[in-house]
Amino acid sequence: MEDREIIGLFFKRDETALREVSQKYGTYCKAIARNILNNTEEAEECVNDTYMRAWESIPPKKPSVLSAYLGRITRNLALNRIRFFKSQKRGGGESELSFDELDEFVSGKYSVELESERKEVVAALNAFLDKLPARQRLLFVGRYWGCCDLAELAKRHGMSRSAVSENLAKTREMLRNYLSKRGFEI
Repeated sequence: MEDREIIGLFFKRDETALREVSQKYGTYCKAIARNILNNTEEAEECVNDTYMRAWESIPPKKPSVLSAYLGRITRNLALNRIRFFKSQKRGGGESELSFDELDEFVSGKYSVELESERKEVVAALNAFLDKLPARQRLLFVGRYWGCCDLAELAKRHGMSRSAVSENLAKTREMLRNYLSKRGFEI
């Protein structure tokens, strides 16, 4: 079923929308949650929460790219669970490592004053990613958005783990220079 038809089912409040979303995007959402949480049961619960959030938010929202919308919900829910686990001294794992690697670029602080700067950083990051070769971009996004571990990325891209690690280090350095040249404090 096409995404626009699925979204139409949400707007009609037809519960078939949930079955269609699960069938079409369930594996995708589970992969995102599992990469972040490193726990199958927690990932499945997170995906179920994703479906509930989608049900509650569509309508009024009408996502233009349903997969990205669901992926973002899943990712945010999984990251919230990680924060909870970390605060309960139960967390850790690969997602913590991938975020630690970007700590110097992303602060955990939020304020209304910083929202404008956040939008500028997002625009700069998107422009940076657009200029990267496809494989380098896929590695970067896979690691820092999808929270994939290095071994999984290496296998997926036919590389050694150390080659992936070196590629990511090089890309982070390129990002640091790119942002610095555009006046962002690193």
